Order: sequence, then C-alpha cells, then structure tokens
Amino acid sequence: MAGIYNNLGTVFYYKTNFDSAIAYYQLAHQVYLNNNAMDRVATMLNNLALAFTEKGDYSQALVYYFDALKLHENAGNEEGAALTLGNIGIVYANLRNHAKALEYYEKSLEKHKLLNNEFGIALNYTNMANVFISNNEADKAFEYYQMALELYQKMVI
Repeated sequence: MAGIYNNLGTVFYYKTNFDSAIAYYQLAHQVYLNNNAMDRVATMLNNLALAFTEKGDYSQALVYYFDALKLHENAGNEEGAALTLGNIGIVYANLRNHAKALEYYEKSLEKHKLLNNEFGIALNYTNMANVFISNNEADKAFEYYQMALELYQKMVI
C-alpha cells in the first residue's frame, strides 16, 4: 500500500500539484514508519523535501532533508547521504545562502568521490559552478564547469 501512496505522490509531483503529492508521500511515510522500513522512510523524507522545495517552503524542505540525512548516516547509506547532502545544497542555493550551498555541495562531493560516482561528482561540480556564477566568480565557475564537462564526456564515451 505504501508503494502505491508513493507512486500517487509522484504522479501529483510531476503534475505540479505539490499539496497532493505531499499528502500521499506523508501517507507512504507513515506506513513505512509503522513497518520499521527505515530505508523507505528516508526515501519518503527525501520525496517530501523535494515537494516542499518545489513549493518554495525551504525551511520545511530542510527539516525533511536533515531527517533523511540522519537516517542515511545511521544506516551507513553513503549514497543516500551523498544525494541528500547535494539536495540540501540546492535548497541553500535557492535561499541565496551561497556559503552554505557550497558547504553542502562539498560534503556531497567528498562522498561521491569516495563512492567513485562520476555522475555525482560531475553534478556537484555543476552545482558549485552555478553558485560561483551567482557570486560573479566567472573564472572559478569556468573551472568547475570544465571539470564537470570532462566527467560527463567520459561517461558518454
């Protein structure tokens, strides 16, 4: 049943009906929580955070992301933690808190490097470059875009 709730939430998310998406994600979250399926709970927390981010409710998104991060870290799920750290960076970037955004992108980048996840590394380089552009640091942005491009090209070949 929780899987169906999650799927319905995802349908509403893609239809940009974020309130309905949140309602279904919360139902799925509760079922997973009741069944002590903590990996799925963390996924629902991330989904809720994504929906709140799209709504522009960044403070609520951060609450859910930090809860998800704690679950990932407690479970030793480095990949989940890396993705969540990057998402936290995105929220801070949306809040124009560039220092915090870079801090969380860097943390995400470190984990992706340990995991040898080239896509995650390239994505973080891109996100960091976007922050440098916002800070009028074009040379630094160029450097990070170049690093991302090299990784993306390597993955396509």
